[in-house]
Order: sequence, then C-alpha cells, then structure tokens
Amino acid sequence: MKYFSIILSDFLGIVHVTNFILGLRWIIGIVLNFHRCLRDRNLQPADKFMPKGPIIVKNGKFRAKFW
Repeated sequence: MKYFSIILSDFLGIVHVTNFILGLRWIIGIVLNFHRCLRDRNLQPADKFMPKGPIIVKNGKFRAKFW
C-alpha cells in the first residue's frame, strides 16, 4: 500500500507540472516494466520510458523546457 501511495503521489506531481498524457505515459511505463521495477526496487525503468525531450514543465505562470 505504501508503494501505491508513492506512485500515485508521483503521478499527480507529473500531471501537475506537465500534463495528463505524460503522466499516463509514465504509468504505462511502470506497467510495462513492472518486473524490472520490482527487481531494481525503484522506478527508473519507468522513467526511461518517458520521452527524451524537450518536456515543457509549468509552475504557476512560469514555463520551462527540459531535455
């Protein structure tokens, strides 16, 4: 249950600073790489499923691009 709340919190954070589609892509990355995430005990395999960039992030009225 602890891991589910961490994943949900991270998903909501990604959606908050980027968009829903990118958050959904991250969740799909977790599902597709579930065994690797369990084996490595972290979410880096899902992070590698994210696009290379640029990713537009926003915080209030400010926006930035990350590569």
